[in-house]
Amino acid sequence: MRYRKQIVSLLAGQRHLRVEEIFNALKAEYALLSMATVYRNVKQLEQGGEIWGFLHPDGSVRYEGVNDQAHQHLVCEQCGLITEVALGFIEDLYVSLKEKTNFHLHTHRLLMIGRCVNCQ
Repeated sequence: MRYRKQIVSLLAGQRHLRVEEIFNALKAEYALLSMATVYRNVKQLEQGGEIWGFLHPDGSVRYEGVNDQAHQHLVCEQCGLITEVALGFIEDLYVSLKEKTNFHLHTHRLLMIGRCVNCQ
């Protein structure tokens, strides 16, 4: 339980971390912490909806805390840069979806992969 709070707090301040990065950040404070413990806690937090992960083009899963600020991710397939953007029209799309289908959307995840300005 204590590790879960620390993981959520860490991801609130730093976004898009791999499990290894979470482990390394917490290891200094918790000498007995194991990688298996971090994996288990991350899995439980993700299942509980407190954090979420997405598959990065490099094959790793990146995690961030869940918050009320809707945003989407632009991921550069060459350098790996992750840029968060808030595209208001996406929210309008979901309102339209609800009106047309009566589907109640609780959350969404949109990951767009391409090349950043430096890699084009």
